[in-house]
Amino acid sequence: MVRTHSVLLHTHRIGFVLVVAMYTNSGARGSKHESINSVSKVGIPSYVMVQVFCPSHGSAHSSLAFQPLQAVTFIRIPASHILFSFAGLSLTFSRISLASDCAHPFQLITLCSMASTVMANLREKAVLVSKCVRAQMSEEQG
Repeated sequence: MVRTHSVLLHTHRIGFVLVVAMYTNSGARGSKHESINSVSKVGIPSYVMVQVFCPSHGSAHSSLAFQPLQAVTFIRIPASHILFSFAGLSLTFSRISLASDCAHPFQLITLCSMASTVMANLREKAVLVSKCVRAQMSEEQG
């Protein structure tokens, strides 16, 4: 799952991200988080480090997610914020990588028509998706 493109749900917003790293721990008091490369079950990672992509034009997404500074954005999120992975479709994405130097990478990813349609529908219904996810999580906890 590391280095796969996924769909993120955060504060009623749907985002397109690249999973960069995943971490888990045993749950024992004082245990340290350890990096893992893949998971066999949803919910195993404690948190996930992702690179955020923002919509650019058409079905393209830009790695320059923080527009005011034209900067690449990485965030650490709970694993529960990842809705699903586009691992099966990611080979069909078109990628253009440009960099002025190693410290300033730029990537433009154009989604295939299926992934583009999925993203558009999820963004259109982001509040409803968020309510459904919260209801499911509270049902599992209660």
